[in-house]
Amino acid sequence: MSNADDVLRLWVLQEEQVVTYRKLSRELKVHVNIAKQVMLDFYEANKSSCHATFLVTGTKKPSVDFNCGSSELTELSMKLVPVTELASAQQGLDNAASHIYSIEHHATNGKHVLAMANISAGPIRDMAELSAVGSSVTRVSVSSVS
Repeated sequence: MSNADDVLRLWVLQEEQVVTYRKLSRELKVHVNIAKQVMLDFYEANKSSCHATFLVTGTKKPSVDFNCGSSELTELSMKLVPVTELASAQQGLDNAASHIYSIEHHATNGKHVLAMANISAGPIRDMAELSAVGSSVTRVSVSSVS
């Protein structure tokens, strides 16, 4: 996918944009999982020139005792972490999973930068066919009945 490499090289290395998998998916008109793989490949090939942020998910025992009498309570944890903190973020989580979330020229100074990058990608409802989550949104035409 040389087109994808060209897009990422331009956006990340030249224009110094923050590029999320969602934004790349829209630009290339590919499924989000393909965009994630393309981004990961680009990051691996250009580690010295860019930075990556990962989304880490997993479950853990809740930090608060609810006294429910159930030992089956778990807490879902979701974190955006720089690549340098990926291993430590996964420690202490059961069923830990991660995927690349964004690539940027420099490490980001805050989550607001990532949020703005996602907003610039456009509305989620316009991405239904490219999403990893099936869309349950349907368009309904309502007409008045006399």
